[in-house]
Amino acid sequence: MNVKELISVVITSFREDIATCQKLSNLLVEQRVYLSAGDQNNLLKVNELIDHASDKLSKSQAERKSALEAFGLTDSREGLMTLVNKLPKTWSGEVLDLYERLEVHIQRCSSLIDRNGELLVDQTAVIQKLLGREPTSYQRTD
Repeated sequence: MNVKELISVVITSFREDIATCQKLSNLLVEQRVYLSAGDQNNLLKVNELIDHASDKLSKSQAERKSALEAFGLTDSREGLMTLVNKLPKTWSGEVLDLYERLEVHIQRCSSLIDRNGELLVDQTAVIQKLLGREPTSYQRTD
């Protein structure tokens, strides 16, 4: 793999990951709706789509990691910044912009996952109370 191919892998993977994260965000919002409504059928369907999007992100990240490591760079912000600093301005600006956009989308997905998890924990706590059981260790006690 030459430098142009490396840059192509990085740029393409960032673009694809941004699109996947946007879809994942929408799916996580849907998931919350189905969790709230107790709609098990649609929840199962959306969970499959979420799993698919997560797998796609993992594969893309693994490809990017391999490409960076092939050039002696680590798969980290530091490794990417080393790459960016070695690139011509036109490429470095695009790579940095895509990376920062991807970070924003990943943070949004992470926040949505946390919110959905809290909802699930709260629902489980309500069920435990209705059954007269003590909350389990992963449930909030407030």
